[in-house]
Amino acid sequence: MRSVLILCLALISGFRLMAQGSMSTEEPSTPNWQVGLVASEIVVPALSLDASVGFMPGQHIGIRLSRPYYQSFDESDLYQRVNWAFKGGVYHKIFVPINKYDMLTIRHGARFGFSDLAFDATVWDPYTNLGNTFYEYRDVTFNDQVITMGYELLGGWQSSYRSFYFEIYGGLSYEFFLNSDELTVFDYKPSDFSLDYFGPGYEYNSGIRPVLGLVIGLTDPY
Repeated sequence: MRSVLILCLALISGFRLMAQGSMSTEEPSTPNWQVGLVASEIVVPALSLDASVGFMPGQHIGIRLSRPYYQSFDESDLYQRVNWAFKGGVYHKIFVPINKYDMLTIRHGARFGFSDLAFDATVWDPYTNLGNTFYEYRDVTFNDQVITMGYELLGGWQSSYRSFYFEIYGGLSYEFFLNSDELTVFDYKPSDFSLDYFGPGYEYNSGIRPVLGLVIGLTDPY
């Protein structure tokens, strides 16, 4: 992931220099629409699709659809499998042009998510034999459906060249549970499981989170 990020940043710099080298004396302008693939997110790897359209000069309204990948690699982690999740959001994006090809961006908006997370726990599990109930101490798999809502505030830098654009942004988001009373993981796991930031334990860690994205996409030639 680090190599991919370095390569993409190098591409951004190269295209920006090409654009500046051929820049005319035209006044700065902002795009009418954009569709991009978010190639990286900090903490939890994810592939996300960004799409936005202008509704006022220098301002867009947009949506983001995301598919995070949660995987634990240590036996002491909360999970030892890949779990399913879906993220989305609606955002307001503001452009601050620097020149014809480069501009600062500010985006903010609502985030939401749904995750189906399975985890193993060792419990006294009841079973029936010949009409009698017995208990066996064994590993049992549980499932939680986690629903979250939140808000994010991000700042970025965008460079464009003809019909292509690149953007890198960063900021903070805040997320909280909508169904915390229905979650079972708190009954079976120790309180420090939320430190498993690269695994689904991150989904149970409500609060402020860092966000970093690199977007590569198409825009109207402007």
